Amino acid sequence: MLYFPDKHMYVAELSRLDPQPEDVFFKDEAGRSLHAWYFSNKNPEKTKATIVFFHGNAQNLTAHFASLYWILEQPYDVFIFDYPGYGQSEAKPSPQSTVESGVATLRWAKQKMPDRPLIVFAQSIGGPIAIKSLEILGEESGVKALVLDSTFMSYQEVGASVLNKMWLTWPFQWLSYLLLSDRWATDRKDLPKLNFLKGVLVIHAEEDPSVDYRLGKKMFDAFAAPKQMWTLSGRGHINGFFRENGKYRSLFVDWLDGQLLTSY
Repeated sequence: MLYFPDKHMYVAELSRLDPQPEDVFFKDEAGRSLHAWYFSNKNPEKTKATIVFFHGNAQNLTAHFASLYWILEQPYDVFIFDYPGYGQSEAKPSPQSTVESGVATLRWAKQKMPDRPLIVFAQSIGGPIAIKSLEILGEESGVKALVLDSTFMSYQEVGASVLNKMWLTWPFQWLSYLLLSDRWATDRKDLPKLNFLKGVLVIHAEEDPSVDYRLGKKMFDAFAAPKQMWTLSGRGHINGFFRENGKYRSLFVDWLDGQLLTSY
């Protein structure tokens, strides 16, 4: 109901990517082997931070990396990983295994770059996975800022929202509360555990066909300041950086540079 992983390689000619990704393999606490790509930006001597990318619920990292590949022109590295069952990562995805992979990924990034700020960027189902991972690790994660793009906090609420979209399934919204569990999601009362973050940015389209805008707004309201929410006009899901001639790309870099990195 939640995950649609595959093993397909979505980059036709990997050798043509510039910069190239570094293949990274590591294990989570359960011993599952996880696969990731680490991209070093084109100005490595000026690197400001590493962005740890929690992607959405379909395909694998070879498709999702494109959402942030453009930022490698700036002094930011990108570290994107696959949850269990996606791409070259072992086992199967579940609310528990995805969070365990998120915790392992953040620990790996912190150990590799102990003196460099980390920023978490989470899209769609990556949102609740990232938030729970940060709740578990706290300041130990080394994460300074959290970006939540087209996402939500509760699996039960998003399930009910999806069923609500069609008249045939509308009467069965209650099933999401029976079939889905929020055990591996973060309750709003636990969000103060994330007060170590220097900033939170929420990005959501008004007409998101996959994750209802009100769920993004509800999530935003639950966080303490400092926070910002960018409401995108019209229809869209995880495509903000490809809209309006890249308007939100420059705004995103400005947000990172001006509002967060000065506090590091």
